[in-house]
Amino acid sequence: MPVGDLDVPVIGKNAVIAILVQSHILIATFILGSSLIAPAAEYLGMVTKQPRYERFARNLARLIVLLFATGSALAITFVLALVTLFPIFFSYLQNIFFWVFLVEAFWFLGVIIILYAWYNTWDKLAYRKSLHVVFGFVAGGIGLFQMT
Repeated sequence: MPVGDLDVPVIGKNAVIAILVQSHILIATFILGSSLIAPAAEYLGMVTKQPRYERFARNLARLIVLLFATGSALAITFVLALVTLFPIFFSYLQNIFFWVFLVEAFWFLGVIIILYAWYNTWDKLAYRKSLHVVFGFVAGGIGLFQMT
């Protein structure tokens, strides 16, 4: 069997890649938008002293953390499917975009660390709310830079 001759029954390998990529993009953009909205809502709650903004921001942050695992799993599955179903194409892609992939991987790690730290320090930084809000905006900014 020649390299790259693997096929997926019924739907085909192109449909598999399309389904994985579209699902990942929808979840990732929702996470990115939410990671920019949640710190803004937290800031509004801090300024106006209304607890509903704080509740909204915290619940949105919880949703971000839960969805992040799903979006990451889809991305990893997409890369594995691309390597398996289109090995020659991925070889060319990796040779051309090696440094871009490397930088993106480090930004991805930065997003993971900052986002989870922002969520997990919610109660610990309750007395330093402005620092916690800045932490949230940094997480959103890194995510925006990574996606760009």
